[in-house]
Amino acid sequence: MPHTELPRKKAALVRDHKGLDPSLKGTFRLTTVDGKAIEAKPVFQLYRGLLAEYDLNTVAEITTTPQELIRRLAQDIATIKPVMIHTGEGVNPYVFLPALVTTHSSPANR
Repeated sequence: MPHTELPRKKAALVRDHKGLDPSLKGTFRLTTVDGKAIEAKPVFQLYRGLLAEYDLNTVAEITTTPQELIRRLAQDIATIKPVMIHTGEGVNPYVFLPALVTTHSSPANR
């Protein structure tokens, strides 16, 4: 069956697009380009549902982090602007390279 594309109006979408009011939560009935009605949720809504499983006690137990420290971090993230969270590589992914090079090139390792 050959692929056919329905004509659509193309437009650039930018952050300051006037009239754009995105929803972060809720469930919505949408119509796809082929006319099919579907139910959709923003990814933020789905993520909230996933995170609901992790109350303060559960997070403290899993991470072995004191509850007060978790509360303080949450408060800081909610109130200090701008805020950025780096995960998976630390704040500086290159911090380990000099240590690795230094360790392997030291006289004791030759």
